[in-house]
Amino acid sequence: MSARRVGRVAVAMAAGVTATLAASGTAHAGQSTDVDGKYGAANFRQYGEHLLVEDYYADHWGTRAQLQTWHDPTKHWVDHSTVCFDDQSTGGADGVTDCNYSLPEGETVRIHLWASRNGETTDHRYSPIGVA
Repeated sequence: MSARRVGRVAVAMAAGVTATLAASGTAHAGQSTDVDGKYGAANFRQYGEHLLVEDYYADHWGTRAQLQTWHDPTKHWVDHSTVCFDDQSTGGADGVTDCNYSLPEGETVRIHLWASRNGETTDHRYSPIGVA
């Protein structure tokens, strides 16, 4: 994980955790998870169920991530959320996209991360298991 990413993610997460604790008064037990790819990275934090996505380069490849949940009856991962997208392709402001989702406490999750450009996809990766 790059030092640049760690600093921005830490700042974004501190703000998210503070807002969540202020709103709820308590934190939920869970386990965060993250995944790094060739083009970007994603990080899921159980506090407030935030998925943070960062595109590393202005190379015309955007970084996409989607939360998946474990569906025990079928023994398969299923897409839970809409796709969270960050794109530095235009050389815009450097930052992280923060997508806020709602999951039941204790839900088993993972992140599907990939890069896309003009309908083409590459570099599909999955995070270790996390818990909302």
